[in-house]
Amino acid sequence: MRHLRMVALLQVLTLPGLAHAQSDRPVLAVDSTHLDTTCAPCRDFYQFANGGWEDRATIPAQYSYFGTPREVEDRNEVLLRKILVDAARHATRTDDATTRLVGTFYGSCMDSALAARQGAAPLQPLLGQIAAIRSRGDLAEVIGELAREGIDAGMPFFPFADLAHSDTLRLNSWQGSYGLPDRDFYLRSDSALTVARTNYRAHLLRMFRLLGDTPARARQNRDRVWSIELALARGAVPSEEANKFPKLHHPATRAALDSLARHVEWTRLFTGLGVPGLKQLNVMIPSELTTFDSLVGASPLEEWQAYLRWRAAHFAGRYLDARFEREQLAYDRIVSGQSQLKPRWQRCLNATDEQIG
Repeated sequence: MRHLRMVALLQVLTLPGLAHAQSDRPVLAVDSTHLDTTCAPCRDFYQFANGGWEDRATIPAQYSYFGTPREVEDRNEVLLRKILVDAARHATRTDDATTRLVGTFYGSCMDSALAARQGAAPLQPLLGQIAAIRSRGDLAEVIGELAREGIDAGMPFFPFADLAHSDTLRLNSWQGSYGLPDRDFYLRSDSALTVARTNYRAHLLRMFRLLGDTPARARQNRDRVWSIELALARGAVPSEEANKFPKLHHPATRAALDSLARHVEWTRLFTGLGVPGLKQLNVMIPSELTTFDSLVGASPLEEWQAYLRWRAAHFAGRYLDARFEREQLAYDRIVSGQSQLKPRWQRCLNATDEQIG
């Protein structure tokens, strides 16, 4: 899918007729309307170069930010949409395996009528796996399986260039397996963040109700989720520290991981993740690994199951029926101020890119 993005971007840059798909105005290399000619460039070049655009630009309701990169991405996605619609149209009768895979995935995501009929049913296989957890080993394997599906739980795991040897791809762990955007949302007492926490906890409660929990059980599970997420936030480092790459190089062998996090059954976690023979993990945030290990050792499995159910529902919510879509929008308002969901085609395009790309 990523090679499709590159093809589409090249088309945006070279085919003016297609580039205007979302606008009647031509795409100019230098657009004079973006300038603020009342400002001398030698006094404030940024204002001179961008002031005209900033005076007129508004953030579309489906986004939490806007700028030239987003405008390019919008035009790119119009082209990608055409590719995906064509793939979905031909998915059942093509001999090309990639077209069939991409088209089937995108087409099924776009079937809003089916989503309305099924409700939370598409989540049942994942929820069944979570309900079947009976031991810390089961927990580790399910966390790995969820991560393999793109569902971040416990700790984020992702491949990235080795920070000491850039020609080698390395699996890394990081921080941030919680629903609010940053540790400060959990730890600071600012009035705005206090309101965000209150609204987020209300959102958790409603999501558990959508999953079929009774009111009492939904409240219990909300509190279980909050307990784990608050602990993970306390183990995280400030965001400005979490992005200083020279300080994130902490490679650990399998034997070292068994010592650093003795409650985590790494063999089963890596098996679930699809890398059973992994020999080294870069632990970018050691304090988060310590917290994760403590939670695996001390938190009841019921608490973990509630948390994993939430992570699965949060991951899938924007693709399910209208009830889940409304809750996804409520969540987006809390964390970013976004006032409208992206249209379904755009959500499904992003999902295709993330899951197949």
